[in-house]
Amino acid sequence: NGTTTTAVDGTITYTATNGDVNLSTLSNNASIKVSAANGAIIDNNGTSNNITAQNVSLLAKNGIGSAKAIDTQVANLAAKNITTGNIAIENTGDLLITTVDGLVGVENQAAAGKVKIETHSDLTVNSDGQIITNGGDIELEADGNVNVHKVSTDGTFTGSSSPAAGTVTVTAGADIQDSYDVNSNPDDIYDISAKNIVLNAGNDIGTGLLAPIE
Repeated sequence: NGTTTTAVDGTITYTATNGDVNLSTLSNNASIKVSAANGAIIDNNGTSNNITAQNVSLLAKNGIGSAKAIDTQVANLAAKNITTGNIAIENTGDLLITTVDGLVGVENQAAAGKVKIETHSDLTVNSDGQIITNGGDIELEADGNVNVHKVSTDGTFTGSSSPAAGTVTVTAGADIQDSYDVNSNPDDIYDISAKNIVLNAGNDIGTGLLAPIE
């Protein structure tokens, strides 16, 4: 709370076993791991960066930036929320949603819990990443490109039935493109699966090398 922790390598680990983690400033050239097993991860320094690092994993029970987005400057991110609340991240620079420290992409298991990720550059869901909710809305926004893969409001990426709830909204200042095809082009793995899908791009949608967006 109100403190700054800085390292040049290794991993910074912040863990709260019976309460919230109130983030001020964490900075590391390598990795940062934050866990609130029975609480929330909360922005505690206004609009300043909470986390600056190469690799970041965030785990909480009751929300990650639920009331005010966690401000980050990170390259690789994974996050998981379990019971209540939302996940909200605002990042400076290119952001890759991937697997970090055993967490696969960004997942909100809370019933109707939302995910909102905003980047002031490009946003990409990596081949080993995903963004999923349990019926909650997903908002992805980037000043540059948004590259999508395995984004779902019910955690499924195949089949003929759409999820029963949830809207995926993708807004890009440049393009919205498919970031990965598993076994063919086009493949049978949905890049976006939701009851409602809204795509807004400053330039092109689904015209890249891996087009179309499934």
